[in-house]
Amino acid sequence: MISYKLLLFLFLTFKSFLYCQTLSRQTELAQTFNNVVGGLQDAIEWYDLPIAIAFYNRDQISKNNIGDRIVFHPSSFERSLSNSMGDKNNTTLGSMDKDILPGIVFYSRLSANLFMDLFTDENVNKNNYRDIFLFRKSLIYTYTLTEYIKSFVFRERPNGADARSFISGHTSTTFAAATYLYLELDDFFDRWDVTKTNDDLRSLLKISSTSILYGWAGFVGYSRLRDKKHYLTDVISGAIVGSLVSYLVYSIYKEEEPGLFNKFNLISSGNEEVALSFRLGL
Repeated sequence: MISYKLLLFLFLTFKSFLYCQTLSRQTELAQTFNNVVGGLQDAIEWYDLPIAIAFYNRDQISKNNIGDRIVFHPSSFERSLSNSMGDKNNTTLGSMDKDILPGIVFYSRLSANLFMDLFTDENVNKNNYRDIFLFRKSLIYTYTLTEYIKSFVFRERPNGADARSFISGHTSTTFAAATYLYLELDDFFDRWDVTKTNDDLRSLLKISSTSILYGWAGFVGYSRLRDKKHYLTDVISGAIVGSLVSYLVYSIYKEEEPGLFNKFNLISSGNEEVALSFRLGL
């Protein structure tokens, strides 16, 4: 027969095992929490405060508190192009809710990082979460800027729905997402062990990812013209705004790049005149 001492030993051993497992689990949860919070803290700067205030007050902008809006009429060429290729009764895939795909990318990446952080031995750290939050940050910046431009500029849509045609929010959001992901992947393929020493594979993956990202962004811009939601300059301006915002947000956090405010310099001409310059690498 099994003695009570052996039973007691097995019971205590099992309890100790459960306690260690619980303690280990708590440690993993605490580490993951620290990674998420640390990544969020690293993604936030002091100048995000006015952007956040502007973002949450964007719906308060109206004609009553901004006065007359800037009138921007489309050119005859744009009207002709819109009439020739547009159909206000048409809705292409690129005109679906602009936040769907960027949202899927953001939450999928966040979920994948949380899963790997909690349940695998992958080396997940706060920088991984920081990059995800920066992606979201670039979208918020783009959305906020787009909404304020729409509020201050009067331009009627080709289909006559409203006077918020300039700039295209679908295009700015999509190009912001495409640009940020392009920059991330471009850096990743340069660092990845599989592609770091294989020039052909690295070039192939870079070309493929760029074609997919900007191919979709370009299709969204085309869809806004095809569905008579925007004019050509609305789409082009949206693409420029979204791309530039993501480039600046990403560049601030690249180790080899100076921060945004370090790109500004004061230059003296020697005649008691001082000029402000901005350095932008292309």
